[in-house]
Formats: sequence, structure tokens, C-alpha cells
Amino acid sequence: MKLLGTFCYNPQKVFPVYFVLRVSKTPSASGYWKKQRLMKGVEAEWTPDNGKYKLYTEYGRELAGDDVGYWFTFDDLRAGETVEVRMGISYVSTENARRNLDAEQPAGTSFDAIRGAARTRWNDDLSRIRVEGGTEAQQTVFYTALYHALIHPNLLSDVNGEYPLMERSGEAGVTDGERYTVFSLWDTYRNVHQLLTLVYPERQLDMVRSMIGMYEEWGWMPKWEDGVLDRKFLKKGTVSKFPDQPDLTDSMRAALSVLSKNPEGFFLMLEAGLVDKYSHPLDWERAVYDTIMFDKVVAMAQEFCDKNPDTLLIVTGDHTHSISVIGTVDDNLPGELMRDKVGIYAEAGYPAYKDENGDGYPDDVNVSKRLAVFIGNYPDHYETYRPKMDGPFVPSVKDEKGHYIANAAYKDVPGAQLRIGNLPRTESTGVHSIDDLVVGARGPHADAFRGFMNSTEVFRIMSEALALGNK
Repeated sequence: MKLLGTFCYNPQKVFPVYFVLRVSKTPSASGYWKKQRLMKGVEAEWTPDNGKYKLYTEYGRELAGDDVGYWFTFDDLRAGETVEVRMGISYVSTENARRNLDAEQPAGTSFDAIRGAARTRWNDDLSRIRVEGGTEAQQTVFYTALYHALIHPNLLSDVNGEYPLMERSGEAGVTDGERYTVFSLWDTYRNVHQLLTLVYPERQLDMVRSMIGMYEEWGWMPKWEDGVLDRKFLKKGTVSKFPDQPDLTDSMRAALSVLSKNPEGFFLMLEAGLVDKYSHPLDWERAVYDTIMFDKVVAMAQEFCDKNPDTLLIVTGDHTHSISVIGTVDDNLPGELMRDKVGIYAEAGYPAYKDENGDGYPDDVNVSKRLAVFIGNYPDHYETYRPKMDGPFVPSVKDEKGHYIANAAYKDVPGAQLRIGNLPRTESTGVHSIDDLVVGARGPHADAFRGFMNSTEVFRIMSEALALGNK
């Protein structure tokens, strides 16, 4: 059977997952099921499964779709009898799914044996680090976090080494080691991969080879999506190659449509990670456009809360950047240096941004009179006083001594000014700052958010609102 799905709600990115099932008892009847599309008119009159799940009782060949499965009926089960169902999956073929199942769950192996082998494997992985001291609860927190760190990246390759080539629909390659996927690179490159290098070097080596393989197959190393300024307006970054990248509002809309169906409620967290991503390299225009996008997500959440008043909504950040608006930059002002064109206090006036179509974004980021925004910590770089129209800002590059110096690509921009950094020369971008964050909340327990709070108190209020631990 082949399940077809998409990634990040992009309808053009269809990925197949092949799977096989093996049951421990012969069923009295079995077959496929598949969700049928909603029909109208005469077509809807002759099918009893219009918009419903259709059970196939006679069809026995391969079935594919985005909402498919397999059903079993057992007429002769004894009271308390257990039926085991084992599954093998592959991203290459049904045959490989069966190979994976045979290798990972050999015939004749009991459920308890498989469970015991999994427990032993996890225990071996976690025990590579031995922790002493602290309380039992603190040690539990540590090993739980280590367990979470090892869940992804996960294997993409099958037991015979085959895996789907990157962005090459229907084509398979063969790896000598293991091919990994699901690289959540934003911030994991700061600590997770260093941890894997130290403690699980054999896996990290295969992960690095996997990323190099992705580059060889499609010309790009793994990366996060482009920001809204590039996607919606400038068409820079990787937009020409990947024009259908999802928006955070798309993710919010899709998540709410699914999670809100749960009668027991749900927990949803959305992060505007691109705001931080662009703040680091001092690319404040891109950070602001993604902040506007996040504001739209908050508006969607507010609308949901209006209809569902039992919902607790919390809006905050996890860190800050030392970014400040000090006035405007006016290209029409006199002066040899761009700094002379910066208006402050009463001389600042208003920038010339417009939003003619009412979508909430400035129609043109590169107006003649624009905001003057500066960041308080930075590496050596050229200050251009202008938005970077050719792609995200790369403020510094490494020299032959391993030090980060100003990127000469911006040296000849009219009016560019060399700024000597105030950070160590080991840093290529700006860093986080230690400033207070505002927390906004509405709904049940929202009144508990007040005064100066430690971040752990936010989680405590969330757990109380969810009645976690209550009997």
C-alpha cells in the first residue's frame, strides 16, 4: 500500500510512504479503506460512500492515496485474545517495506522480545552519558531531554541501503552507510550536532554525509525556508527554485483545522523563528516583515479564542535582540555620508512606506525615506543604511586567520560605512541580549500572568490551565 502526503502543506510536494502489515492471526475478512471525495449532483446520488470512508471488500491490488488504510475482521476471537499487527515502512517501495519488516521484526520473534530489544537499545544509547548527583527527578529530566535529542534526525534509508533521492521524484539511490532526514537545523546546529559528535560520532558522521549527499543531488544544503520579504516581494533567496514555500499563516490555519477537531482539546505552539534568524545577521527589514507575518498568526489565534473562550492564548518570545528604531534615513537630504541623512527626534518625520493593497506589509521596502534601525551588538560589517535587495545580509566572512571580517561584497554600495565590531572576532553575526520580554495572555488563567516572572512560571501556569496532575 502507498500513502501519499505532502510536506508543510505544499500540495505540489507529494511524498509516498509504502507500508506493509503482518497480523498474527488469519482474519475472517480484510481489505482496503479509502476516504472518498465529496461529490455533488447526479454523481453523489449513485454512491453510498460520498465523502465517507469506503471499505473495499473485493479489490486486492495496490492502493494509493492520502487517506488510505487496511481493515481486518476476526469472527473467531476468544475473550481476551490478542492479535499482533506489525508494520514495515519504506520511502522507496512496498518490496523494501517488506524487507525492513523482515529485518527489524523477524518471523517468530515475540512482541516481548522486540520490546525488550528496543528497551536495551535505548538504554545503551542513553547510558553513554552517566550522570551523578542531583535528585532523581533532575536525572529523569536530563535523560528525558537526551532521549528527545536522539529522536531526530531519523533514518530514511532501507535495510538494503536504498533511499529516495533529494527532489528527484521516483528515483532512488543507494548509500554505503545510513541516510538521515528531518534535520531541524535552526538552533540544532548550535548544540545538538556538537553533542552527537562527542557522544554518538558514528551517527553524526552519517548525518554529515547525508547533508553532503543532499547537496550533490539537488544543489543545496539543507536549510530553512525563505522569509516573507523574499517569498512575497523580492523573489530572492531560494524562491526561484522553490516558489511554493509555506507561510506561517498556512501552518497556523492547517494546524487549527486538524487540532480543533479533538474533543479533549489540544496544545499548539508556533514559533516565528525567521524573526530571530534575520535579526542575527543584522537584516532587520527581513526580521520586521516576518514579525508582521507573526502578527497575522496572532490575529488568527485571537479569532479562534473569540469563538472558543475556553482557550488560553499566550504570546511572548524566548529571547531578545538589541534592536532599536532611532529615526529615519532620507536619501533626499544633503550630505556626503549616509549618516548625515539620518533624521532623529523632530527631524525624523515619517517614513514613506505604503500599503496600497491592505495586506499589512509595506508594498516597497526600499523607499527613499525609510526607518533608521540599528542593532547594538555586531561583528565587523559595512553599514549600507539600505535594505539588502539581492538577498539576505551576510555581514561578515572568515579570513585566512579564522577571524570574521567585514564582507567586502558590500564595500562599494554607495555610502557604505565600515563599522568595527564590538563582538569577538569568532562571531559572524549579532547575538542575543538580556532584556525583559513582554508576555501577553487571554483566556483561562490569563490573570496569573502579572508582574516580573521567571520563564518557568509561564510553564507552571500553562500546566495549571490544562489541569495537569489533577485527579
